[in-house]
Amino acid sequence: MNHVRWPNPCASKALVSIALAHGVGVVSAHRAMADCDIIARLLTRVHEMGIDLEDMIRTAMLPRARVQALVSYDDRQLAKDAGFQWDTGTRRWMADLTEPEIHALSFEVRHDP
Repeated sequence: MNHVRWPNPCASKALVSIALAHGVGVVSAHRAMADCDIIARLLTRVHEMGIDLEDMIRTAMLPRARVQALVSYDDRQLAKDAGFQWDTGTRRWMADLTEPEIHALSFEVRHDP
């Protein structure tokens, strides 16, 4: 749920939202078999779009580090666009990223202890 990079971006991590963002119709949801059917049709659709499913899943399973975005208030959109989420408790932009994702960022990060 958290680490798959879907080809069509979706603001929500909800299965129904991701399915709809990829043109997969949803008749029923939140029942085991219905959700399995949605996932199967979603993966089929992504494959039809030319995405290598094995690579997508392998990338999702890479080890990740919890990092804090070191951005100013004015540059907070950079963190948002990179998938960071605001942690209201610690008042920091946080994300779980792979090493290649960290190196591709246009701003500095600090590893969370």
